[in-house]
Amino acid sequence: MVTPEHDDPDQADDGGHGTPTPPALEVARSLVNYLFHSGEVTLGSRIPPERQLAEAFGVGRSAIREALKSLSLLGLVKIRRGDGTYLVSDSLELLPQVMEWGLLLGPQGIQDALEARQSVAATIAQLAAERCDGRARSRLVLALQAIDPSQEPETFAANELSLHRELATSANNAVLANMELGLQSLLNVWLNRSYEASEQGRHQSQAELTTIVEAVGANNPALAVEAMTAHLAASAARLAAAQGR
Repeated sequence: MVTPEHDDPDQADDGGHGTPTPPALEVARSLVNYLFHSGEVTLGSRIPPERQLAEAFGVGRSAIREALKSLSLLGLVKIRRGDGTYLVSDSLELLPQVMEWGLLLGPQGIQDALEARQSVAATIAQLAAERCDGRARSRLVLALQAIDPSQEPETFAANELSLHRELATSANNAVLANMELGLQSLLNVWLNRSYEASEQGRHQSQAELTTIVEAVGANNPALAVEAMTAHLAASAARLAAAQGR
């Protein structure tokens, strides 16, 4: 049973009465703490309905709904229309970064992460092209060869992220590599969704990644940045299409 944080039931109404609804991030944090640390919800089980959660946390149902959408975007819960919401992942490695960066705020969080990654990845592409040697070139080619559009979306996304990690390694900058790794972890679920929506998207991504590797291997920083920027812009468009926005 969810333990209420407030005794005033009016605070859980959607009508705007009582204490104002806390910021979305605070609601999401409370929900995450309940789902993963209370011991009341197990992996694969259905979580309490929105009304019960709203009453427990002393917020409106709309705030709970938005928090659940954010967790769904991260692949931690699955919302099944007409059935309820289920806890589908016990993976906690994302949560510290999610909380720190405020990415439990829904679609805007996705946009912020995509913008941040575009900046980081473009710099990585430039440095990788400047510093790529024979050994790095061979690793990048092997990573590219592992990417096949006929693969399952999850496998394809994982192999794409492996290629980006090789690019970060080739850039020879530990700080940038760690930033890229963190952003990749947060974007992994969203990449899976975009590739599930269209096999054509996987073919397009493979072609874009090939252009990046060729530019880096040719030690052409300008072309590498251009190719990376184009790839991430196309990736963002595929994600938006998959999300129906």
